[in-house]
This record gives sequence, C-alpha cells and structure tokens, in this order.
Amino acid sequence: MSAHKLLSILLEYPSTDLFAHLTDVRACASALPPEQRTPILAFLDWLATTDPLEVQGQYVEAFDMAPEHSLHLTHHIFGADRNRGPALIDLGEMYRHHGLTPDSNEIPDYLPLMLEFCALAPAPTGDRLLGDASKVLGVLADNLEQAGCRWAPLVRMVQALGVVEADDNTSDGADNRSGADTTVPARAAAALAQRAAPGASTPVFVGL
Repeated sequence: MSAHKLLSILLEYPSTDLFAHLTDVRACASALPPEQRTPILAFLDWLATTDPLEVQGQYVEAFDMAPEHSLHLTHHIFGADRNRGPALIDLGEMYRHHGLTPDSNEIPDYLPLMLEFCALAPAPTGDRLLGDASKVLGVLADNLEQAGCRWAPLVRMVQALGVVEADDNTSDGADNRSGADTTVPARAAAALAQRAAPGASTPVFVGL
C-alpha cells in the first residue's frame, strides 16, 4: 500500500473499522521508506494507546470546528466564493476520467479523496496534483502545528510529497511511458497553486 493510500485512510474520520485494523495498517506502514514510515508509525502508536472516542472527539474538534483546519483545500483560498466551483468541477471530472468515482456527498478537493486519487492515478498525474497543492498544504500544516493537532505531522508529510513531486515534474527528463493523459485541468491547477494566508479563517490571497 502506498504512502498516499495510507495517508488517505489516516486523514479520514477515525472510524471503528480503522481501530479494528490497526495491525494491518501498521504492517503496511512498516514497508514504507524511513522518512514516510516514522511519522505514520508514531501516529499509529497514539491511536493504539488512546480511547477511540477521545480520538474521534479530537478529530471533530480539529477539522470540523476550525475553518482554518479544513481538509477541503480550496476553502483556504476561496472560502464559499463561487469562483471555487470551476476548480471543483474540473477535479471531479479528472477523477472520473481516471476511473475514480467519488462519493456524491464528498467535495473533490477533500484531501483524503485527493490522496486516494493520487494512489490510483498514473504517477505523473497524482504527482502534479500534489505539487500544485503544496503551498496550501504548507499553510494547512502550519495551522495544525500551531494548534498542537495530532494530525499535523501527516499533513506535513503530504506537503513534503507535493514539494518533492513538484520538483520532479520540473525535470526535462520526466517521461510518460504509458501514454496516459497526465494533465491536471488548468482551472484546478491554478486554484490549488494559490496560497492562503497562514492561520486565516477567512481566505486571503498572498504572494506566490
């Protein structure tokens, strides 16, 4: 199981199913490279030694009660502004184009869903998507760290994946042997590449 898929699972609401399969999740995490394995295993140690109701309560407090911690990435840029719509439409279409059919109740910019897509899509596509989002991921990680949130190291790890992948995609040597469409739609890429103001609950544009 890839780091993208594991992070997708761990950034979702911590369901009873997750707690029932912590041993399996740990086994998957143990197979990752050290820089990915270490923060995930530390997080799993906390899950294994904390009452599930406490974990669930902390999750709700962290992500549902604080707009600046939202896992819906374009919220940090547009808020409820209608200009957010085209980027969300493009993301949803891109997911479906590559065979991922999101739950109709979930908005396409939801970080666990984006990570699930990255785990399933051709590598260049997922890489570019996270690379485009690396700045807003950095702001989200900063906000979570300032709040002492247990999920902050996981979001910081996602940001690190995006930075590495953005760097990789600037290489002239990057190729696409499969011939698959690896393009991130322009409106989605442009939206995700914006950066929200650190700690802001009301989205504000700052310099790129």
